[in-house]
Amino acid sequence: MQNEWPLIIFTLLIQGSVGVSLVLLLIYKKIGKNKGIEKIIGQGFIYAGLLGVLGLAASFVHLGSPGNAMNAILRLGSSWMSREIIFTSIFIGLIILASLVYWKNTIKNSVILGWVAVVFGLLAIYAMAKVYMVTIIPAWNHINTLFAFYGTTFLLGALLAASLLVVQGKDMQELVRDGLKIAFGTVILALALQIVILPLYLTTLAAGDVFAQTTGQILSTTYSTLLVIRWLLVLVGGAVLAALIWVKLNTKEAGIPQNIIYSSFIMVFVAEVIGRYLFYASAVPITLGF
Repeated sequence: MQNEWPLIIFTLLIQGSVGVSLVLLLIYKKIGKNKGIEKIIGQGFIYAGLLGVLGLAASFVHLGSPGNAMNAILRLGSSWMSREIIFTSIFIGLIILASLVYWKNTIKNSVILGWVAVVFGLLAIYAMAKVYMVTIIPAWNHINTLFAFYGTTFLLGALLAASLLVVQGKDMQELVRDGLKIAFGTVILALALQIVILPLYLTTLAAGDVFAQTTGQILSTTYSTLLVIRWLLVLVGGAVLAALIWVKLNTKEAGIPQNIIYSSFIMVFVAEVIGRYLFYASAVPITLGF
């Protein structure tokens, strides 16, 4: 499990990077032109690029030698890992370029580049999920992997965008309020993605072969406490706090709940780290000669 930590870092940081870029673009599309919001978008692209670079660096740590990294990249036609790395690299390059274009040019060109970057980012996450879905590990070879990865993308992205809005938009209360509504609407969507697929996933494990059932047993025994903590953090940090924030955002007399937003992000981030840890720790491969 120790060898999987670079992958945990890689997947979470890239998904957060793509997610925050997407949510910021949705916020800009809803709010429209405003110098303050435009500045937040430009800064957000910088942070997204930084997260992406750190995540990509973690993936190369996992691959080990430069030769292994090059082999992974060059197998574009046959390898989902190749596609994952290439799409991720294109996304990072474009989102960094989008931030530079904003500071040197106009928000219009930056936003266009941002949308193109997000398309490649979403493709990168699809490829990331397929890397695991085509393995001989029943726990991964399930549509739950796709839902989990996109769910994390929207969850972390929305909460990162919300935190950025609160930090940078102190003098734009109404605009920030509108942006936060979009962010927390995305949180609800992300939670729905993960919760809807969960019963199907657990049922599939229980009804599957001995290897799938073993994963289910590991989750329900060895890692049961971590699993409960993970879902409590997600439900409280995501659903309960998101609902509370939504109510406050629709009450004009109430101030923007900064501490609640930060708490929600921390709880959900910890939950996603635990969830990704369980993703790797509970995997049981199909072994020959069993």
